Amino acid sequence: MLHFIKLRRLKLTERAIKMDLKGFKMEIRKIEGLFISLLLVSFPLVLTAKSSTVYPVPFSPAKGHKNITFSNLPTAATIKILTVDGELVQELRKDDLSSNFQWDVTNKNGEPLASDVYFYVISSDEQKKTGKIVIVR
Repeated sequence: MLHFIKLRRLKLTERAIKMDLKGFKMEIRKIEGLFISLLLVSFPLVLTAKSSTVYPVPFSPAKGHKNITFSNLPTAATIKILTVDGELVQELRKDDLSSNFQWDVTNKNGEPLASDVYFYVISSDEQKKTGKIVIVR
């Protein structure tokens, strides 16, 4: 779950302002006499496969959908897309600092997936999360 904190026109005169909100952290070093507008988006410091979400479901290009987004992913994750028969249609790897991954809804050959129900398996370290994706073309 993302937490949004908005600070408006805050005059910073302290050496540092520190906040710790249930595992969410922010620190601002000494900035004297400055007025700022700040929008801080915080997320848990440790993201796991189980914390991830997938959207939009159902995926429908007729509604303007172009990608399926896997969000709140850990730094290193593998995403497998399988048919209901268990056939692997796509394997995606994420190994950057971003917590999101955009998938263009294609198979291993770059072809768009047909309308159907698919399963995803997100793996990271020793954790796994499975779920369903519905594609409506």
